Amino acid sequence: MAILVLAFIEIRETCREKHWIKFIFLVIVFVPLVVIPAYNTINYITVRTEEFSTAKNNIKYLRGETGNIIFETQKNIEEPVNLRIKDRWINLVYLTDYAIKDNKKVMINYEFGNNAIDNKKVADIGLVFTYKTRRK
Repeated sequence: MAILVLAFIEIRETCREKHWIKFIFLVIVFVPLVVIPAYNTINYITVRTEEFSTAKNNIKYLRGETGNIIFETQKNIEEPVNLRIKDRWINLVYLTDYAIKDNKKVMINYEFGNNAIDNKKVADIGLVFTYKTRRK
């Protein structure tokens, strides 16, 4: 807060003295060094865990009933933390290639076991996805 007040005082004095080049540079520096950390203090990042399975009807497939698993989170994903099969502590973050589209949709880029049967079994058991999101 003190940095915010000091920066605002400095910008106001520069504007009054009509040092326009110094004013422009202060505004350019003010945004990334003061405004962004203040915004991140107010809107802090939380970690959410969501469960996806065919029983909850929140898993879709790329080709109707088969193909790559696609699921959509409730909040925007800032950073993925963990992906695992429910009730099994096998972390799939490093073993599974997945893509995040539109900040909410997650698509696993290949079928589990490279076939539709194993892929369906994993979807029936369920996936647990942990990710970081902004709390507003």
